[in-house]
Amino acid sequence: MSIYSEEFARYYDLILYGRDGFYASEKELEFVEWVFNEYTDIPARVVLDAGCGTGRFTVPLAAKGCAVTGIDTSSAMLDICRKKLELAGLEPDLAKTGIHELDAPEFFEAVICIDSVLNYRLEPDRIVDVLKRFNRALLPGGAVVVEMWNLFANMHLVNKERKYVNEDSGKRAEIREKNVYDPASSIFKVDLDVAITDGGKTMTAGHTESFKIMKFHEIMRYMNDAGFADIRAFSGFGFEEPVQEEGESMVIIGKKK
Repeated sequence: MSIYSEEFARYYDLILYGRDGFYASEKELEFVEWVFNEYTDIPARVVLDAGCGTGRFTVPLAAKGCAVTGIDTSSAMLDICRKKLELAGLEPDLAKTGIHELDAPEFFEAVICIDSVLNYRLEPDRIVDVLKRFNRALLPGGAVVVEMWNLFANMHLVNKERKYVNEDSGKRAEIREKNVYDPASSIFKVDLDVAITDGGKTMTAGHTESFKIMKFHEIMRYMNDAGFADIRAFSGFGFEEPVQEEGESMVIIGKKK
């Protein structure tokens, strides 16, 4: 996995989401809170945000009263998350740790792993290992929420080069994206080159990353192999069961036995 540079991390929200200071939507938060309050066997307020990035979920969940620990491998992304928490009057609880290094037996009541973070593990055995770490980190009755981009609902974007512009709060990002999908290995590679204008100054940033693409049945099998129970799949952060390959993203939940 390639670590985000300081320049890329500073404008990550603008580049990826088209917003400066982007947070989870009310629909996304409503789904996650349903998992915490109704799906789990215990009330979930002590939460791990595994691969928290700039705090898209960390900040709003902390604002709602959860004790959220955020971990990420990028110091630059954690710095952005820390600033967001402090600006919101919240106490940061962040650590520079990879999901593959997690070792916190029966500490959390819920684990969330959002925005395809799990897909950075490119081999099935490494994916299962991370899911086992999530399982071990949960108290009995706690739950995990795993979300990833659904490539199969977005095949029109595959193996193409495209250019687009995102602007917000006086900042402008001109983005060139090139991606390649190898169906034999199920690896999706993305190259991003960005020209950012902020305060009259222009700078460039680039990033390359690769993802392991999974279908619903594959990630559900890995969840089962990791020891989770009552595994359910949803098309995005709604309450609809998945219909084959439909749905902008795949959301899988499971409980610690």
